[in-house]
Amino acid sequence: MSESTILARGEDGYITISAVLTKAALRKGLKLEPWASVGLSNPHSVAIRGFENHAITLKEYKELADETGEITGWHRINPEGSIAELIKNGRGPIVTLRIEFAMNFALTGGVILAPIAYGLSSSSTDKAVIKSLNNVHIQPWDNAAKHQMFRVLVDSNGEAPAVAKELAASGSSIIVTWAELGLGGARRIADIFSEFSGTNEAVAALGKSGSVFNPTPYPPNQRFGEQLIILMPWQANLFATWRSQLNEYREKLKL
Repeated sequence: MSESTILARGEDGYITISAVLTKAALRKGLKLEPWASVGLSNPHSVAIRGFENHAITLKEYKELADETGEITGWHRINPEGSIAELIKNGRGPIVTLRIEFAMNFALTGGVILAPIAYGLSSSSTDKAVIKSLNNVHIQPWDNAAKHQMFRVLVDSNGEAPAVAKELAASGSSIIVTWAELGLGGARRIADIFSEFSGTNEAVAALGKSGSVFNPTPYPPNQRFGEQLIILMPWQANLFATWRSQLNEYREKLKL
Protein backbone atom coordinates (compact mmCIF):
# COMPACT_ATOMS: atom_id res chain seq x y z
CA MET A 1 0.00 0.00 0.00
CA SER A 2 1.52 3.35 -1.01
CA GLU A 3 1.43 6.45 1.16
CA SER A 4 -0.80 8.20 -1.38
CA THR A 5 -3.32 5.36 -1.03
CA ILE A 6 -3.31 5.78 2.72
CA LEU A 7 -4.00 9.50 2.49
CA ALA A 8 -6.79 8.92 -0.01
CA ARG A 9 -8.37 6.42 2.39
CA GLY A 10 -8.40 9.12 5.05
CA GLU A 11 -10.18 11.71 2.92
CA ASP A 12 -13.60 10.51 4.08
CA GLY A 13 -12.51 10.89 7.70
CA TYR A 14 -11.65 7.26 8.39
CA ILE A 15 -8.49 5.18 8.23
CA THR A 16 -7.83 1.60 9.37
CA ILE A 17 -5.27 0.68 12.02
CA SER A 18 -3.40 -1.39 9.41
CA ALA A 19 -3.12 1.70 7.22
CA VAL A 20 -1.84 3.73 10.17
CA LEU A 21 0.81 1.10 10.95
CA THR A 22 1.84 0.96 7.28
CA LYS A 23 2.09 4.75 7.18
CA ALA A 24 4.30 4.78 10.30
CA ALA A 25 6.51 2.05 8.83
CA LEU A 26 6.95 4.01 5.59
CA ARG A 27 7.89 7.10 7.57
CA LYS A 28 10.72 5.13 9.17
CA GLY A 29 11.86 3.54 5.92
CA LEU A 30 10.31 0.15 6.67
CA LYS A 31 7.81 -2.05 4.90
CA LEU A 32 5.41 -4.18 6.89
CA GLU A 33 5.24 -7.80 5.88
CA PRO A 34 2.02 -8.88 4.10
CA TRP A 35 0.66 -10.85 7.06
CA ALA A 36 1.11 -7.83 9.31
CA SER A 37 -0.43 -5.22 7.02
CA VAL A 38 -3.75 -7.07 6.82
CA GLY A 39 -4.01 -6.99 10.58
CA LEU A 40 -3.87 -10.64 11.58
CA SER A 41 -2.39 -9.85 14.96
CA ASN A 42 -1.45 -7.16 17.40
CA PRO A 43 1.27 -6.15 17.75
CA HIS A 44 2.84 -6.44 14.29
CA SER A 45 6.56 -6.70 13.62
CA VAL A 46 9.03 -6.34 10.78
CA ALA A 47 12.43 -7.96 10.33
CA ILE A 48 15.51 -5.75 10.26
CA ARG A 49 17.52 -6.23 7.13
CA GLY A 50 20.77 -8.09 7.86
CA PHE A 51 19.74 -9.27 11.33
CA GLU A 52 17.70 -12.40 10.66
CA ASN A 53 19.47 -15.43 12.17
CA HIS A 54 22.50 -13.29 12.98
CA ALA A 55 25.48 -15.25 14.32
CA ILE A 56 26.91 -13.39 17.32
CA THR A 57 30.56 -12.52 16.76
CA LEU A 58 33.30 -12.86 19.35
CA LYS A 59 33.53 -9.06 19.62
CA GLU A 60 29.77 -8.79 20.27
CA TYR A 61 29.91 -11.65 22.77
CA LYS A 62 32.63 -9.92 24.82
CA GLU A 63 30.39 -6.86 25.19
CA LEU A 64 27.37 -8.99 26.10
CA ALA A 65 29.01 -11.49 28.47
CA ASP A 66 28.83 -11.32 32.26
CA GLU A 67 31.49 -12.46 34.74
CA THR A 68 30.41 -16.09 34.40
CA GLY A 69 30.91 -16.09 30.63
CA GLU A 70 27.18 -16.25 29.90
CA ILE A 71 25.31 -13.56 27.97
CA THR A 72 23.76 -11.13 30.44
CA GLY A 73 19.99 -11.49 30.75
CA TRP A 74 19.77 -14.50 28.41
CA HIS A 75 19.46 -18.13 29.48
CA ARG A 76 21.22 -20.85 27.56
CA ILE A 77 19.25 -23.90 26.46
CA ASN A 78 22.16 -25.90 25.05
CA PRO A 79 24.97 -27.02 24.77
CA GLU A 80 27.51 -27.03 27.60
CA GLY A 81 30.91 -25.44 27.21
CA SER A 82 32.46 -22.03 26.66
CA ILE A 83 30.35 -19.78 24.46
CA ALA A 84 33.53 -18.08 23.25
CA GLU A 85 34.91 -21.45 22.06
CA LEU A 86 31.57 -22.36 20.49
CA ILE A 87 31.63 -19.08 18.56
CA LYS A 88 35.16 -19.84 17.33
CA ASN A 89 33.92 -23.25 16.17
CA GLY A 90 30.98 -21.76 14.28
CA ARG A 91 28.42 -22.90 16.85
CA GLY A 92 27.78 -19.59 18.58
CA PRO A 93 24.38 -18.12 19.45
CA ILE A 94 22.01 -17.12 16.65
CA VAL A 95 19.81 -14.07 17.26
CA THR A 96 17.14 -12.34 15.18
CA LEU A 97 16.27 -8.65 15.52
CA ARG A 98 12.87 -7.23 14.65
CA ILE A 99 10.92 -4.03 15.22
CA GLU A 100 7.55 -4.50 16.88
CA PHE A 101 4.64 -2.14 16.15
CA ALA A 102 1.88 -1.34 18.62
CA MET A 103 -0.67 1.43 19.09
CA ASN A 104 -1.04 4.09 21.76
CA PHE A 105 -4.58 5.41 21.44
CA ALA A 106 -4.13 8.41 23.73
CA LEU A 107 -4.65 11.78 22.04
CA THR A 108 -0.92 12.41 22.38
CA GLY A 109 -0.08 8.86 21.25
CA GLY A 110 0.57 7.26 17.90
CA VAL A 111 2.44 4.19 16.71
CA ILE A 112 4.98 2.66 19.10
CA LEU A 113 8.09 0.99 17.66
CA ALA A 114 9.91 -1.34 20.05
CA PRO A 115 13.21 -3.23 19.60
CA ILE A 116 12.85 -7.01 19.75
CA ALA A 117 15.57 -9.67 19.93
CA TYR A 118 15.12 -13.40 20.28
CA GLY A 119 17.17 -16.55 19.87
CA LEU A 120 16.73 -19.83 18.07
CA SER A 121 13.71 -21.96 18.73
CA SER A 122 14.07 -25.71 18.28
CA SER A 123 10.40 -25.84 17.29
CA SER A 124 10.92 -23.48 14.37
CA THR A 125 10.20 -24.77 10.88
CA ASP A 126 12.46 -22.21 9.24
CA LYS A 127 15.05 -24.10 7.14
CA ALA A 128 17.84 -21.71 8.05
CA VAL A 129 17.10 -22.22 11.74
CA ILE A 130 16.85 -26.01 11.44
CA LYS A 131 20.24 -26.01 9.76
CA SER A 132 21.62 -24.12 12.76
CA LEU A 133 20.29 -26.38 15.49
CA ASN A 134 23.86 -27.30 16.41
CA ASN A 135 24.36 -23.75 17.65
CA VAL A 136 23.91 -22.39 21.14
CA HIS A 137 20.26 -21.69 21.93
CA ILE A 138 19.66 -18.57 24.02
CA GLN A 139 16.45 -16.80 25.00
CA PRO A 140 15.99 -13.45 26.83
CA TRP A 141 14.72 -13.19 30.38
CA ASP A 142 13.11 -9.76 29.93
CA ASN A 143 12.84 -6.63 27.79
CA ALA A 144 16.04 -5.16 29.26
CA ALA A 145 17.98 -8.15 27.89
CA LYS A 146 16.32 -7.75 24.49
CA HIS A 147 17.17 -4.06 24.37
CA GLN A 148 20.81 -4.67 25.32
CA MET A 149 21.19 -7.34 22.64
CA PHE A 150 19.53 -5.06 20.10
CA ARG A 151 21.85 -2.17 20.93
CA VAL A 152 25.06 -4.18 20.83
CA LEU A 153 24.27 -5.87 17.53
CA VAL A 154 23.09 -2.68 15.84
CA ASP A 155 26.04 -0.64 17.13
CA SER A 156 28.46 -3.22 15.73
CA ASN A 157 26.94 -3.01 12.25
CA GLY A 158 27.59 0.22 10.38
CA GLU A 159 25.03 -0.70 7.72
CA ALA A 160 22.09 -1.03 10.11
CA PRO A 161 19.08 1.04 8.97
CA ALA A 162 18.55 4.46 10.54
CA VAL A 163 15.45 3.40 12.48
CA ALA A 164 17.39 0.52 14.09
CA LYS A 165 20.11 2.96 15.16
CA GLU A 166 17.45 5.31 16.56
CA LEU A 167 15.94 2.47 18.60
CA ALA A 168 19.36 1.31 19.81
CA ALA A 169 20.18 4.83 20.98
CA SER A 170 16.83 5.22 22.75
CA GLY A 171 17.40 2.16 24.94
CA SER A 172 13.70 1.44 24.69
CA SER A 173 10.82 2.17 22.32
CA ILE A 174 10.16 5.23 20.17
CA ILE A 175 6.84 6.67 19.02
CA VAL A 176 5.68 8.06 15.69
CA THR A 177 3.07 10.51 16.91
CA TRP A 178 -0.35 11.19 15.44
CA ALA A 179 0.93 14.65 14.51
CA GLU A 180 3.92 13.22 12.60
CA LEU A 181 1.52 11.00 10.67
CA GLY A 182 -0.74 13.92 9.80
CA LEU A 183 -3.47 12.38 11.96
CA GLY A 184 -3.53 14.78 14.90
CA GLY A 185 -6.41 14.08 17.27
CA ALA A 186 -7.31 10.77 15.59
CA ARG A 187 -9.30 8.32 17.75
CA ARG A 188 -10.82 4.86 17.48
CA ILE A 189 -14.53 4.80 16.72
CA ALA A 190 -15.04 2.41 19.65
CA ASP A 191 -13.44 4.91 22.05
CA ILE A 192 -15.62 7.74 20.75
CA PHE A 193 -18.75 5.61 21.10
CA SER A 194 -17.81 4.82 24.69
CA GLU A 195 -17.76 8.58 25.32
CA PHE A 196 -21.06 8.98 23.42
CA SER A 197 -22.87 6.30 25.43
CA GLY A 198 -21.36 7.43 28.73
CA THR A 199 -22.93 5.58 31.67
CA ASN A 200 -26.07 4.67 29.71
CA GLU A 201 -25.88 0.88 29.63
CA ALA A 202 -28.86 0.60 27.26
CA VAL A 203 -27.13 2.75 24.61
CA ALA A 204 -23.87 0.82 25.12
CA ALA A 205 -25.76 -2.44 24.55
CA LEU A 206 -27.30 -1.07 21.35
CA GLY A 207 -23.82 -0.21 20.14
CA LYS A 208 -22.66 -3.76 20.74
CA SER A 209 -25.71 -5.18 18.96
CA GLY A 210 -24.59 -3.63 15.68
CA SER A 211 -28.20 -3.01 14.61
CA VAL A 212 -28.72 0.69 15.36
CA PHE A 213 -25.61 2.73 14.71
CA ASN A 214 -23.75 3.26 11.45
CA PRO A 215 -20.79 3.20 11.49
CA THR A 216 -21.09 0.48 14.07
CA PRO A 217 -18.60 0.92 16.93
CA TYR A 218 -18.10 -2.82 17.46
CA PRO A 219 -18.27 -4.74 14.15
CA PRO A 220 -18.51 -8.52 14.66
CA ASN A 221 -15.43 -10.64 13.94
CA GLN A 222 -13.35 -7.55 13.33
CA ARG A 223 -9.58 -8.07 13.32
CA PHE A 224 -7.31 -5.61 15.07
CA GLY A 225 -5.98 -4.08 11.87
CA GLU A 226 -9.49 -3.52 10.51
CA GLN A 227 -10.52 -1.23 13.37
CA LEU A 228 -11.36 2.26 12.14
CA ILE A 229 -9.66 5.44 13.29
CA ILE A 230 -11.61 8.65 12.72
CA LEU A 231 -9.85 11.93 12.07
CA MET A 232 -10.59 14.94 14.26
CA PRO A 233 -12.64 17.09 11.80
CA TRP A 234 -15.18 14.26 11.44
CA GLN A 235 -15.56 13.37 15.12
CA ALA A 236 -18.23 15.97 15.94
CA ASN A 237 -20.25 14.82 12.92
CA LEU A 238 -20.11 11.27 14.24
CA PHE A 239 -21.78 12.30 17.49
CA ALA A 240 -24.54 14.04 15.54
CA THR A 241 -25.01 11.02 13.26
CA TRP A 242 -25.31 8.58 16.15
CA ARG A 243 -27.69 10.89 18.02
CA SER A 244 -29.93 11.08 14.97
CA GLN A 245 -29.89 7.29 14.55
CA LEU A 246 -30.68 6.82 18.24
CA ASN A 247 -33.67 9.19 17.96
CA GLU A 248 -34.93 7.29 14.90
CA TYR A 249 -34.67 4.04 16.85
CA ARG A 250 -36.62 5.54 19.74
CA GLU A 251 -39.38 6.68 17.36
CA LYS A 252 -39.73 3.16 15.98
CA LEU A 253 -40.32 1.85 19.51
CA LYS A 254 -43.29 4.13 20.09
CA LEU A 255 -46.71 2.50 19.81
